[in-house]
This record gives sequence, C-alpha cells and structure tokens, in this order.
Amino acid sequence: MPTRALVLFCAAGAALLLVPAATWSQQSRSRSEVEFEPVGAPAEELPARTWGHYDFSLALEVGHQQAVVRGNNDAYRSHLNYADGFRVFDFNLRGKGSAGAFFSDFHVQGSGWGGEPNNWLRWGARKKGWFDFRAVYRRSDYFWVFPGFARDEHRNDQQRRLQGYELTLRPGRPLRFWAGYTRNSGFGLALTTFQFTFDAFPLFEPLRQTYDQYRVGVGWGGARWSGVFEQGFRFFRNDRHLFLPEGLNPGNVAGDSIALAETLRLHPVRGRVPFTRLALVGRPHSTLDFAARLLYADLETDATRFETTIAQLGGQTLRITAESLADAGRPTTVADGTISWRPLSRLRLSHAFRFHQFHLASAARTQSELFAPSAGASFLLEEDRRRILRSESQSNRFEGSYQLTPGLGVRAGLRTEHRDIQRVKAREGITGRDDSVGVNARSFLLGTFFRTEHGEVFFELERGGTAGVVTRVSPADTSRLRLRVRWQPMEGVKLAANGFLHDNRNARLPTAQNPEGRHSVRTRGFLVDLQLARFRRGTLHLGYRRQDITAATDVLFFAAFQPRAGRALYVANDNYAYVDVSGRLVGNLSGEVGYRVTFNTGTFPPSDPVGTCNPLLPVSCDNATGLDPLGINFGGLNHHQPHAALRHTISRNVVWKAGWRWYGYNVKQGSHSDYKAHLITTSLLLLF
Repeated sequence: MPTRALVLFCAAGAALLLVPAATWSQQSRSRSEVEFEPVGAPAEELPARTWGHYDFSLALEVGHQQAVVRGNNDAYRSHLNYADGFRVFDFNLRGKGSAGAFFSDFHVQGSGWGGEPNNWLRWGARKKGWFDFRAVYRRSDYFWVFPGFARDEHRNDQQRRLQGYELTLRPGRPLRFWAGYTRNSGFGLALTTFQFTFDAFPLFEPLRQTYDQYRVGVGWGGARWSGVFEQGFRFFRNDRHLFLPEGLNPGNVAGDSIALAETLRLHPVRGRVPFTRLALVGRPHSTLDFAARLLYADLETDATRFETTIAQLGGQTLRITAESLADAGRPTTVADGTISWRPLSRLRLSHAFRFHQFHLASAARTQSELFAPSAGASFLLEEDRRRILRSESQSNRFEGSYQLTPGLGVRAGLRTEHRDIQRVKAREGITGRDDSVGVNARSFLLGTFFRTEHGEVFFELERGGTAGVVTRVSPADTSRLRLRVRWQPMEGVKLAANGFLHDNRNARLPTAQNPEGRHSVRTRGFLVDLQLARFRRGTLHLGYRRQDITAATDVLFFAAFQPRAGRALYVANDNYAYVDVSGRLVGNLSGEVGYRVTFNTGTFPPSDPVGTCNPLLPVSCDNATGLDPLGINFGGLNHHQPHAALRHTISRNVVWKAGWRWYGYNVKQGSHSDYKAHLITTSLLLLF
C-alpha cells in the first residue's frame, strides 16, 4: 500500500477520534423545514485530483453564524438552539483507488459543527470483495425548558452521543460476515417532581445513561434465496440520583401543612438484552415471492432503590426511609412476512402476516420505615409485589389486485386481528387478581389506481375494527381513507395533492362510575403542492398542509377526594403553508426568498403571561388570569419563518453564500413563551 495514502487515511481517522463521541438526538431530530441552509444548486463537480494510486475530491463549506434572540431564550433553545460562532456547514472528502491501491475507495464526511445542536461525522474505507469498514459519530445538545408546562418544574439539559462501528468481510459476495459495536450515552442535568402524600416537590436529577451494543452476523445469497443471521447483546445502565434543593420546600399545594426538608433517592438500574435476528428472502418460482423475518429478545433488568425523606407535617418532623430490590424479565418474539403470487400477468395475490408475543414478569420487595422523633414512634412496613403481563397478537392481511388496463387497476383485501392479554397482580398474603381478555377485529379494504404518462391517482378505503393497542381491552371501529393525485401537464410543472381520513370510534373504557365509557379519535388532513421549474431563470415552489384532530374520552377524576366521571376533549387544528422563489439574478449571482408559517389552534394549555415562574416557588407559576396552568383551554400558536439567501459563484473552486432567516414564535393567550430570532449566516464553499 502506498505510504502517502496510508498516512492520509490514518491521520483523518485519528483526527476524528479526537472529536467527542457523537450523538443520537434524544428526540431524533432530523433536518426539518425550520432549519436554515444556504441557497443554491449543487456546485459543478470538478475533476478529481490524483495523488499516488488515489483520485481525491474535497468539498468544504465553512463560515460564520449569528443568532439574535429577543424574548424567551429558554423556549428558543428548546425549539432551535442555534448559537453564534464559527460553523462547518459541510465537509466531504472522497478517494477512489486505481489499480494497485490498497483501498478501493474511502470517505470522510461531516456536517453541523459549531453553533448547531446536532452534528455528525462519518468515515469509512472499502476493499472491493475483501472488507468494508464504516464508522459514525453523532452529537446532540438537547435542551428542554418550556414555561407554562407542568408548572415549569420539568427541565432537561443534556448531551446525547452516539458512536457506531461496523466491519463487513467479503462484501458483495454470496457469503459475507460482519461485526458491529454501538454506544449511546447521555449526560446532563434535569429537573423533575416527586410525589409525597397529596403534594408534589421539585427534584434535581443529574443524568447518566449509557447502553453498549455488540453484534455479529452472517449473510448469504444465491440465485433464488438469500438470508441473514445476526446475534447481538445490549447492556443498559441508568444511574439515577435525585435530590431536593437545599432549604425547606413547601411543595405545590398552597396552604397545606406539608413541607420537605431533605429528600435523597438513589435508583441505579442495569439491563441486559441478548437478541437474535433471522431474515429470509426468496423467489422459489418466477410467479412467487417470499420474505420473512424473526426477532427474539430476552430483556432482564435489575434495580435497587434507596430513599430517605425528612418532612414537616403538622408541626412534627417525620423521617421516612425505604429500600427496594426489583427485577423484571421480558422475552419478546416478533415474526412477520409477506407472500406474493402472480397466477396471471394482471392478477396479484398477497398475504402479509405478523406475530408479536411478550411475557413481562416483575417482582419487587420494599422495606419502609416511618420514624417520628418527637413522638418516639417507629413503624416498619415490608411488602412484596409481583406482576405478570402476557400479550399475544396475530394479524393477517389478504389482498388481491387486478390490472384492468395498462394504467387502471383495482384492489380489495381483508385484515384480521386477534389479541390475547393476561394480567396478574399479587401482593404477599393477598390472592393475585387475574384478568384475561381476548380481542378479535377485522376490516375490509377497497382501492383503485390510475396511471398515465402525465400523472397518477391512488384511492384506498378501509373500514372495520382494530385491536392494535396493547392496553385496549376492546376493539374499536376504524375508518381509513387515502387519496393521492400527482399531475405533470408539461415539463417543469408538477402538481401533487393528497388527503386522508382516519377515525377510531367506540373503544370501550369502562369504570365503576361510568361502565359505558368510550374513547374516539377523528383525524382529517390534506396537502396541496405546486412546483414550477419551467423557466431558466428561476423556480417556484408553494404548498399548504392541514390536519385536524378531535379526540373525546370518558375519564375519571377526583373532586374533593371523591371519584367522578367526566369527559375530556382534545382538539388540534394544524396548518402549515410555504412558498419559495429562487433563481439567477444577474451573472453568477443567484438568490432565494421564501416564507413559511405554522398556525395552530385547539385545546392547548395557556402560557403564563406574567413571566415570573420560579420552579422553587410553584405558586408563582399560576396564570395571572386565574387559569390553572394544567387546565385545558382553547388557544394556539403562530410560528413565522421568512427567509432569504444569496449565492455567488466566484470561480470553479470557490462559491460564496449568505442567508437570513427570521423565527417569530407566538403562543395565543399568553406571551411568556414568545420569542423572535434572526439567524444570519455567511459561508464559503471550497472545492478541490
């Protein structure tokens, strides 16, 4: 192997290892429509540069970002979290080996470093037919402090990091092997609440969560059949350590006689999950296709808890200590697959099946002691609890489609579901309660599709019942409707529209106060999108999306410590509109301008308009209008995002970019969560 190429690749790998292990975003945030990226089509690809036995190409975009925020900075960081400073927008180094090179190809890529909450790095190298190595680092700064929610007593400020490595031997050959390792970790500080008697108290929680996953596998492929076998092991660790801020804490309920002087909870959890994965895909006959997979995992967890609390109650001091040991197991089996048969050239019959079974068993032993020093009294309580939940579900979908003409076809199908649920709860000295429920449901499917040279129309309707929620003990009536239209009347003009309807009705939620309790959800939505790229100097892209959700649930709540039946209503009307215009302005200068807006209404909790929330003084978080922050009231929000950008091609190797985006976030019926932010970027794209 040429020394220069080996040194270059090893140096790049060593540099990446010095970067903090990257992360998987806890909220799994991908690039969204609210994120700014400089304008412009991809730069012209330059001829690769040759060095030794390798042809190299490098694209590097670096620049500066300025964020100007006015209003609630916590809400801004919870949503966007862009910061000032130097930024590496993109980095892409690729190399391709010629005859005599050790590597067939290799790459180093990265994006989002500096001033952005999510960033990543990837690199890898491949020797055709021998090995393929891939590595990834992801890093996410997750911040969540949203005023007006849960009395402002739930906060999260942490970093989540992911690093993964995979080595495949004999890639692209009929028999191949691989091994991989993944580590996911999170660190930071959170604020949560602790229930004591009928009150709630804030607790600080330093976060430390990690899991490590190891896996090995083998894959094989032939003319008609191919398969995969993989064995893995995952180890989970969560070191929970919660403590009360110093000083006497009166809790959330004003006027009661309960206060906490000290609370400490240590709650480490350890978990182990061996898992096995099998997959098989084949075509035993030219008219028959088959695909199936099987996953088995056996979760085992162990947890210990030590807790001590010193409370002031009615002028007396109480000390409560508790120690617990708990373990749980959850073996899970999932199998699914499809069979497709084409007895005629225009007729297709298919069967999709799914089987899911798990058995959750847990046991906990707790020893608690209550000591009142002033009275010299002590009470000791020991308790054993055991719980079992078994669930087995099967679903089948039979479908047939027939092509009446080359562009017109019809579809019909039947979906069946069966679910068995068994729940057992037992305490020491008390006979366990055994609840067993069997649920059956079925639905029918009808549809049609029409395709031409300039577009297509797709329609599907499904009606019947569903039992797809494990906690539901009765089936629900369901209706689904989908309509999709795509039309391209001429080159450069594209129109797309789709609509959907999804209703779940009459799911039973019986209680002692309301044996006929029900739950229903009604969802409607549509999208219209137009793309106009017929003119050489510019393009136009605009659209509108709307979704309406209405959910009504019979609930049980407590008034004056007495259970009462009631009804909860949830309404959400979500609207999103966008328009973008881009094109060449003059010479090598291009520009883009656009506007995006989100406006929602519905049953949203109102924001605190005063802005005096103090997490350690919960009463100050009550809404100035007299509304309970936890109450559901009609409200909504507006989120405006106008943007503009310029791009100037200086030479074949250098491109200048600049952009501006404005974020205007406004919550109706309140202003404490509102913010306005300008995000200004400028960068140079360097091509080598």
